[in-house]
Amino acid sequence: MNHFTHKLAMPNWEDGVDVFIWGDEQEGSEAYRADAFAAFKADWKRSKNPYAIGIGDYRDFMRPSMGERIDSVLVRDKSLKKQLDDLVRPGVEKTAARLEFMKGRILGMHEGHHDYEFSSGMNGTQMLAEALKTTNLGWMASHRLSIDFPEKNNTDDKNRSYSVTGATSHGNASGRNTTSVAQSMEQSMKDLVCNFKVQGHACRSASWSPHPYRTVRRNGPPGVNTLVCEHLLVGGFCDSYTDGWISKPIEEGVGERRKQIGGRPASGYAERRNLTPQVVSWGIIRVHFRANLAQAREIGVSDRTRLLDIEAIRRCPTLAEDGRYY
Repeated sequence: MNHFTHKLAMPNWEDGVDVFIWGDEQEGSEAYRADAFAAFKADWKRSKNPYAIGIGDYRDFMRPSMGERIDSVLVRDKSLKKQLDDLVRPGVEKTAARLEFMKGRILGMHEGHHDYEFSSGMNGTQMLAEALKTTNLGWMASHRLSIDFPEKNNTDDKNRSYSVTGATSHGNASGRNTTSVAQSMEQSMKDLVCNFKVQGHACRSASWSPHPYRTVRRNGPPGVNTLVCEHLLVGGFCDSYTDGWISKPIEEGVGERRKQIGGRPASGYAERRNLTPQVVSWGIIRVHFRANLAQAREIGVSDRTRLLDIEAIRRCPTLAEDGRYY
């Protein structure tokens, strides 16, 4: 498990901080929904102070079931490995260009199952992180978000800082029911006490607070300190399921008369295994303040963390009648 500290700027007290959680796109696969990602991008641009954490599988570099078979061949053929590297690299560049609008605001990017390792030893996620000037978080990471609010004309407490802690991972849980995935997530991260926990991979979407965490005080009056941890499952942008009659639309007519009519329905492996459709979504860890600046100044430094409101928000795009996301 890797550990990181991030300093986040907050130019205005009222704006707070939005940490967008995105991933599980699997761009390059038939099930990737560019229209859903466009809705995520629009949501990002509406935020006054956005940051982001990626939870892996930004592109369908290579499925795990294929990786072992292909690697067993490539280990004996370095020339073929180099040729495959040259085929995969343009996909990395394409995905990096698609994510360019978040550059400089990405706190880190997790690795996922659908990754590819180049001859150099770097994988696709590392190359994406390097192109976007951010950090490779590995498989699982802890975070301390240090939210700095520089106050003018306040020499006693010029650079006030508020800390929020969290844990994120690409995840391993899969299941037909969201509740089973949520239970697996709780079990895999139950030994971590922090403000929020996030996982992806299962393409299920949920936000919940399972129970309060209590720690016995080491100092001050006897008793316990209580912390409520927000949990978030993020669905991603790969629906891996048929999207109806117009999944392969046929365009007809010209000019103003041009329209889309039905096409060949697409079917993914999830449907063929009789699984329910995957949820297309992203998440937001939202940190804002329940008091105004004047009230905050009256509270002691050690008590100011209780001013924070931390929300785990699940966002799903609108599915219109034409089968497209908005």
